[in-house]
Amino acid sequence: PLVVTDAVSEKCSAALRKYLLCGAVSGLFSVCHEEQLFASSKSLRILLGCENDPGLCTQRCMRGVAQVTNESVSAPCSPDFQAMHGFSAPLNIFTVGQVDEASNSTHAQIMPLPNIKGLGGPSVISYGAPGHCAEVRSAQYCVLSGVLPMQGTEMMSTFAFGSCLPRDCSEQELRHFIANQNLSRLRLTMQCDLVRPQGPPVGASALIESKLGWGGVPVYYPNKVEYTA
Repeated sequence: PLVVTDAVSEKCSAALRKYLLCGAVSGLFSVCHEEQLFASSKSLRILLGCENDPGLCTQRCMRGVAQVTNESVSAPCSPDFQAMHGFSAPLNIFTVGQVDEASNSTHAQIMPLPNIKGLGGPSVISYGAPGHCAEVRSAQYCVLSGVLPMQGTEMMSTFAFGSCLPRDCSEQELRHFIANQNLSRLRLTMQCDLVRPQGPPVGASALIESKLGWGGVPVYYPNKVEYTA
């Protein structure tokens, strides 16, 4: 489970919760409004208690989602939070077989797929879309970096992921948050305020922002991310 400490404000905590649940809320909202799905699945109607009145299925489904997520789900995740996820770096997973000599069996080892090979070992560097992230008024662009031990070798896999995160959290709050997730072995660091918009969207850009969550405004880069591969 995710750990939130007193060092993270209620405003930041609420924003992180919304961010982390965004994909699930939007997906479940879509499922609950698939009338054809309820019409074709009698078992699903029975599960939701709307077998004799399919018109109640969406309402019962939404009620179940609210109970599971502890959120009032009356709409998909807001466009700006969906945009944050879309402009963050994707995490491509790589799975290999790891032999356990003690049990003479093979286990799956899951790790990010490296995309750079250096003398010190493989690295994963993916920055997402920092310019677009800066166009989301409620977001900030950060880079999460760290190291990942490679089982069976003495090498360390380094990584840096661009993350489009809620602006309601300060860089210090984000650092406190990741520091309390029992991930000290990854030596995680967070650096934010790397990209800023030149100004608020106006005219057509403001209209785009209201629909898509980002406004198409010019951005600039006040700082540089420190990273050594």
